[in-house]
Amino acid sequence: MYLSKTNYTCADQCYKKLWLKKFRPDLAEIDAVLEARFKTGHMVGEYARRLFPGGVLIEFNENFSIMAEKTESLLKSGVKVIYEAVFVYDNLIAICDILVVTESGFEIFEVKSSTEVKDVYYNDISFQCVVVAGCGYNVAKAVIVHIDKQFIRRGEIDYYKLFATFDATKITKAYSEHITNVIPDILKMLEKGMPGIGIGSYCSTPYQCEFSKYCRNHLPEYSVFNLYRIGQKAYEYYYNGIISMEDVAMSGMVLKGIQKLQQDAEKSRLLIADKEKIRQFISTLKYPLYFLDFETFMEAIPSYDGCRPYEQIPFQYSLHYMESETGQLKHKEFLAIEGVNPKEALVRQLCTDISPGGTVLVYNISFEGTIISKLAEEFPEWRERLLGIKGSFVDLIIPFRSGYYYENAMRGSFSIKSVLKALFPNTEELDYSRLEIKNGSEAMTVFPTMRTMSYEDRLKTREALLEYCKLDTFAMVKILEKLKGVERAMP
Repeated sequence: MYLSKTNYTCADQCYKKLWLKKFRPDLAEIDAVLEARFKTGHMVGEYARRLFPGGVLIEFNENFSIMAEKTESLLKSGVKVIYEAVFVYDNLIAICDILVVTESGFEIFEVKSSTEVKDVYYNDISFQCVVVAGCGYNVAKAVIVHIDKQFIRRGEIDYYKLFATFDATKITKAYSEHITNVIPDILKMLEKGMPGIGIGSYCSTPYQCEFSKYCRNHLPEYSVFNLYRIGQKAYEYYYNGIISMEDVAMSGMVLKGIQKLQQDAEKSRLLIADKEKIRQFISTLKYPLYFLDFETFMEAIPSYDGCRPYEQIPFQYSLHYMESETGQLKHKEFLAIEGVNPKEALVRQLCTDISPGGTVLVYNISFEGTIISKLAEEFPEWRERLLGIKGSFVDLIIPFRSGYYYENAMRGSFSIKSVLKALFPNTEELDYSRLEIKNGSEAMTVFPTMRTMSYEDRLKTREALLEYCKLDTFAMVKILEKLKGVERAMP
């Protein structure tokens, strides 16, 4: 039974996670976001090789012994830089992103696609040090390579500025000792049946576990973990037998704020509405009334000048609007041309589509507000107009997050999809599941890939993106209608 670096980091998080990864990989749930993160990691690793040009790549082979033999052959022939060098020591396998041979020994470079060094990375590189040293080689240096968040693209990428390095050599010594001590326990565990480990904070720390849904299939659909902003405290209740929301409602727990609303709504199963607060909120809205939603994407290695790694770049918006309270609902939209920096074209059209003087409704103002502020900094000629648009923002989430309106079906979530589903159950035109692109994460991951699609696929994807974003703002229209219905029902 071989143990790789990835296997070890799985075990360090949870023994059950590793066992499932080894013996029941079919139970894993890999969504589009996780898949995109894997692809980003591979891409960043390839770009990092440019820091050490002239190296030789060990081609992947499912038989790691063949890769290890190739590595040994290259070392014997005097090759100084090897990409994906493989070492096998006892039951352990290490694949080094970049291996550099110096007079003082081997230098191991572990490449990460993040913009900072995280503690969990020390396990990765320390495991490699254990295996390489076990093969009889001297590890002179262990370095973590990551993306420099201060990098701004200006023309051709300078890879020595794109990447930053952290010398973890001293840190690996303590980690290596721990790894050596626990490996026998991990290997013994794998020889037995699935560990009887329950759920805990380790399900999402340091990484979200792909087996989390399987391990939580015993939980009721509405559980203590759905308490608003409960975080890790939910495990305290869970371990004490308070598991379902019915348990929460009947336990006599003293809760406050939204959590108290959830508790009360679970007991009564009645709508909770502060009609006067809803009326006050609606009275702040001015016409023309706009409903705005942005879609953005992020790139580890920016494609466009002036962009930073992982900068949120807006590429699309949907805009429903009404010129008066009794006016016709109209719609405008923007979707960038793939492969072109979308920001300037988006700014120009947005400033044309939204007239001064009205209200712009958004859902969760921090996101759209941040996008507008950054665009205002980047395009000073449009700064006043953009900040004017931002100044007219009103957040449609307020009546829900503030507790003016709450239904038990919201289950402690105020995302637009949760609120929409609670307010309009079984309404087909408001059902995201019927769409090709069902959420913002899918939109974010698909747009950067469009430049490589066939013409037909690009057309289909553009149509799917437009349909998804349009539903986001139409959903806001319907939610406001529902709130106005509550207000009109006031005595």
